[in-house]
Amino acid sequence: MRYMALLLMILGSMLPFACNTPTPTSSTNNSGHHFATPTFTPTNLNGWTSTPTPTFQPMPAYVGTFSANAPNGIAYANSAIYVAQGDGAAVSQVEVFNSTTNSLTWTWTNSGGINFKWPNGVAVNSAATTAYVLDAGDSSNNYNGVVYALAPAATPTPLTSWTTYGSTSLNEPGGIALDTAGNVYVADTGNGLLEEFGSAGTTIASWSNGSAYPIAVTVDSSNNVYLADGNNDQVIVLSPNGSSFTVASQWNLPPVYYSQDGGGLDYYGIAVDASKNVYVADYYNSQVEVYTHTGTQLGVFSGNQSGATPLAGPDGLLLYNSDIYVADYDSNTGANTAGIIEIFGPNNY
Repeated sequence: MRYMALLLMILGSMLPFACNTPTPTSSTNNSGHHFATPTFTPTNLNGWTSTPTPTFQPMPAYVGTFSANAPNGIAYANSAIYVAQGDGAAVSQVEVFNSTTNSLTWTWTNSGGINFKWPNGVAVNSAATTAYVLDAGDSSNNYNGVVYALAPAATPTPLTSWTTYGSTSLNEPGGIALDTAGNVYVADTGNGLLEEFGSAGTTIASWSNGSAYPIAVTVDSSNNVYLADGNNDQVIVLSPNGSSFTVASQWNLPPVYYSQDGGGLDYYGIAVDASKNVYVADYYNSQVEVYTHTGTQLGVFSGNQSGATPLAGPDGLLLYNSDIYVADYDSNTGANTAGIIEIFGPNNY
């Protein structure tokens, strides 16, 4: 989701006033945390305190790596790993890899002849009959987003697409996820909204609190929705209630300093496991953090495991086959757009 930097200004509250500024990058020699591992309270919106005490679990070992240019979102279905890749310039595609060998199977650059502009996320239903590609758009279309629904194949078949929630155009959307019924959730970052759609794009529900800018989204097996808020640096957990959502819990993430983000939104990836533990790819702090569903920290790792490449700009997460797949947009292997997918396991969280 490294696709834009919505600048913020303080006018009593944080409000967006400009977008499409140059993309910040992480150092290519980053060796891990930018700060000591903190402890914090999941109930305080703006503070930073020392409780609850983390209950750290064993760190997963390094398993392997494969290349993916400018990886943003990552998903799995039916023995295939899908990676949305976009940098707003040379890279604009979705690559599909064999989940056993990590070898490239297919490359998609368009939907029915309509070229992708900035693939920022991907989600695939459990039957692997529909892949949803979230395109954040670019300057040629004022960064209006599109959701493409495709039937996976070497040349994918377009099924449907949509660009709005009601009369609101998607604005630089940051993440996409599916629930157990196949409904589609979009983190509509530029509009400060979470939006829920049916599998064919019909509108179901939306949520906003006036200050959150959802940058990533995931859904657990009970259809609770987890948002990473790039404005307040929080995780927000929502319980669905028909045409609305109720905030179930929320907690602060480690701070990001102005020297890192330049005052813009902060970037995250997010995933949740079967035990409802929450995994956050923390782009600017170059690490992955793990929490319970109420915000107690279970662990943190930054790619310093033996054999691994230290994480520089982790941006997407996949939990598959007892391993944790981290899409590192700003890899330490050379050019930022090179990108890598690093695999860590076994997952003991």
